[in-house]
Amino acid sequence: MLLLPAGAPGFLAGHVWCENLGFLSLGDGTPANGIAYANTTGADVGVNILPGGNLSGLAWGENVGWVNFGTDGTLGAFDQQARFDAGAGRFRGYAWGENTGWINLDNAAHYVGVTGAACPADFNNDGGIDGADVEAFFAAWEAGDPNSDVNSDGGIDGADVESFFAAWEAGGC
Repeated sequence: MLLLPAGAPGFLAGHVWCENLGFLSLGDGTPANGIAYANTTGADVGVNILPGGNLSGLAWGENVGWVNFGTDGTLGAFDQQARFDAGAGRFRGYAWGENTGWINLDNAAHYVGVTGAACPADFNNDGGIDGADVEAFFAAWEAGDPNSDVNSDGGIDGADVESFFAAWEAGGC
């Protein structure tokens, strides 16, 4: 689950299934300060979304231990910081695990994607509901992007446009 409080950095909650690693816990959705995980104690640990989409913080996998999403500056000229690409609805870059090495989040065929926005009207996940969401929705809809299946009926059609605008005109989720 992707959680982006309005006007503040966001954080992740839930689990991601990795074929060779098992489940990774991205956080429990309750950072102590309500804004971002501090990652200083086991009770307040998880992955944060920084302004601009870069990720920071730690995920936990029972089979692999800690995975660090705060890889900014560690990849040198390659610099593929782990990040959330809101426009594409997916993660990009690399995370690091001591027991796994580099984890590629940027594979063209196999990646972690967001299948449904936390708020359908905030289609670009920037914390606001505005014309940029309409543009992002129609770009995805015209491309046949599965994220544009707003009504979750398995098809991308006019009903999704109606569902999107119903949420958008209502001012949110």
